[in-house]
Amino acid sequence: MRGSTVLFVLAFGCGKSEASPAVANDQRTTCNSDSDCEMAPSKSCCTCCPETRRAMPKREIEAQRQRCAVVECSACKEGIQCEAPQDTSGVVAVCKAGTCVSAAKK
Repeated sequence: MRGSTVLFVLAFGCGKSEASPAVANDQRTTCNSDSDCEMAPSKSCCTCCPETRRAMPKREIEAQRQRCAVVECSACKEGIQCEAPQDTSGVVAVCKAGTCVSAAKK
């Protein structure tokens, strides 16, 4: 009887799982070639501080531009302290295994 219970629990535990959480852009198929990727800031429409650019699919960048075009951002607080973004001047966006990633310029 004890073995049956364990087997049932194992079989039941292997059923369909809950929906997985959202996956970051750099962890799912986003491109077919380097030309599908571009370095861009994050998805935030309203930011008061400069952001580090990252590799993103061009189609997502365009969708972001369209979303942000209709957003009215509030004014940034006076004297806000910002961290300097990382220097990405030596980096380019490339497609590697279906994912937009940043790589050192050649």
